[in-house]
Amino acid sequence: MEKEVHILFVYGSLMTGEYNHDHYLADAGYIGQASISGFGLYNLGSFPGIKHTEETYRVCGELYEVNQRDFDRICVLEGNGYLYRCEPVSAVLEDSGERIAAEVFVYLGKINKNELFPGDVQNWKERKK
Repeated sequence: MEKEVHILFVYGSLMTGEYNHDHYLADAGYIGQASISGFGLYNLGSFPGIKHTEETYRVCGELYEVNQRDFDRICVLEGNGYLYRCEPVSAVLEDSGERIAAEVFVYLGKINKNELFPGDVQNWKERKK
């Protein structure tokens, strides 16, 4: 049985103000700004991707409560299973420090290590400019 609601951590084109946000998350419930650890954020050109890393990086993004229909649409957008893979993650809400079980799309392709966004706190929205 599929979940009815997914808690999704987004860090790229699905974030507020970005080009996929309104089309895919218009009906989603915004939970808040959050971060996840154990991933590096990479510039893939017109969009970012995260990969597992042993470094102490945090990736900043947003948490949303997403219904199953919209989650399925996002899985198609992200190429779930061949371009990205949806994985469980523990996200930390920025305003309260509360940990929330969520899901995130992790990039499966090869990355250029020189395209890692530097620094402890990473935010694709601010760094892409």
